[in-house]
Amino acid sequence: MQLYIKQRIFSWTDSYDVYDETGEARYEVKAELFAFGHQIHVYDKRTGREVGSIHQKLFRATQSDLDGKLHIGEYRKKAHLFSSQVSTISSDLEKLIKKYESKKNVTVEDIADFHIQFELIHPFEDGSGRVGRMLMIKECLRHGIDPIIIDDKHRDDYYRGIREWKENPSIFMDVVERVQKRFRDEKVACDAGEYYRPETGRGAR
Repeated sequence: MQLYIKQRIFSWTDSYDVYDETGEARYEVKAELFAFGHQIHVYDKRTGREVGSIHQKLFRATQSDLDGKLHIGEYRKKAHLFSSQVSTISSDLEKLIKKYESKKNVTVEDIADFHIQFELIHPFEDGSGRVGRMLMIKECLRHGIDPIIIDDKHRDDYYRGIREWKENPSIFMDVVERVQKRFRDEKVACDAGEYYRPETGRGAR
């Protein structure tokens, strides 16, 4: 089943519907803004029951923050190995976004490539990975694609996939397929009123 979001612009304080291919509203997405992060709740329009949520603390106050060593929300001011030069961060991001937004039919491979190029630019001193992963989830929702939610189990393969994307993109795409399958399994279990247990691959009443 294909799912679509009609809104082109997404805000962390929005509420909007997700439609199926017949134009019927199947899910309602409600977003909440809270201190140093965000959370998204997804509800079944027919039952009103919550079928999933995403909780992400993008930043948290650290001693470095309090000491003024990091500048949350600003582009980094120091060189980062294998990443964009400080002076080209803004222009590199602009080129990346322009290239991505020019695509007529965005695929999961396009979203993966955008995510990795964003991480290679590494725009922030701290939090580039967290922001990039949230953008990846948001773009999946925007284009009716199962979300790519990286958990601790896939952390090592995820970073390896980023490092080796140019030579072997299948490593990262394998991680994408696995986490998308996990999401689908969890959704099926929620729809059946079950609690999904990833260690067994089954739900229990």
